[in-house]
Amino acid sequence: MKQCVRLYEEALGLALEENKLIVDIMLRVGIAYYNLGLFKNDEEILKISIKVLESALEEEEKNQEELITEIHRILGYCYQELSNYCDREEYLEKSLEELD
Repeated sequence: MKQCVRLYEEALGLALEENKLIVDIMLRVGIAYYNLGLFKNDEEILKISIKVLESALEEEEKNQEELITEIHRILGYCYQELSNYCDREEYLEKSLEELD
């Protein structure tokens, strides 16, 4: 799983250089971090996933592309999972907002 995250990060670096498919790769990096966070049961990795996904969402909103719904869905899942660690109500509210 760590190798997968590392490969996506490398791909993101290349995409940034070429200015292509940035949001798509950021979404995939965010999903990889989400899966790694679930696998390792690690709150901090889930928070990294949220940061990556929020950056992807910000970029996607500028371009008004089609990945916005997908990004919101994965963010909702991240917040839902974080609610198992701390501040349950706040994260569940954020999850509902993203999944709405």
